[in-house]
Amino acid sequence: MGQIGIGKAAGAGLGALGASQQGEAGRAEAESRRNIELFNAEVNRQAAKGERQKAAFNQKRQAKETAEIRSRLIAATAAKGGAGSPVIADLAAESASEAELENLLLGFEGEVAAKKLESGAQLDVAQASIFRKRGKAARRAGRIGAGQSLLGGFS
Repeated sequence: MGQIGIGKAAGAGLGALGASQQGEAGRAEAESRRNIELFNAEVNRQAAKGERQKAAFNQKRQAKETAEIRSRLIAATAAKGGAGSPVIADLAAESASEAELENLLLGFEGEVAAKKLESGAQLDVAQASIFRKRGKAARRAGRIGAGQSLLGGFS
């Protein structure tokens, strides 16, 4: 093999090595981005769990505060001799209805916030899947490029 042949072979080898390394670098970058997306998905899932716990806590706190207010209202009314008044009964019923609606609203708001975070987590997982595919494609492209460099150097 002459000097030209050796030079062509060396050039083909270096070209193949470069193409292969470029493909691996693309795969590594995509894998890194995939891992970031999976981490973000887990963060969003945990935040959703936290939103639900916060809503449940707020509902319990609101129910307790409402019960305390109702007890004070009943005690104050009874102390003034109005415990049997139909107006007081209507006010108590209306107050209980409003408190129940407020409590349900607290739960609903917490669930909406949690669902929003879970949707973000699903989007992150989908994005991670795309990065995995891009990484595989980059590796494949690098191998194909390496093969082309080798074949081109020997023709």
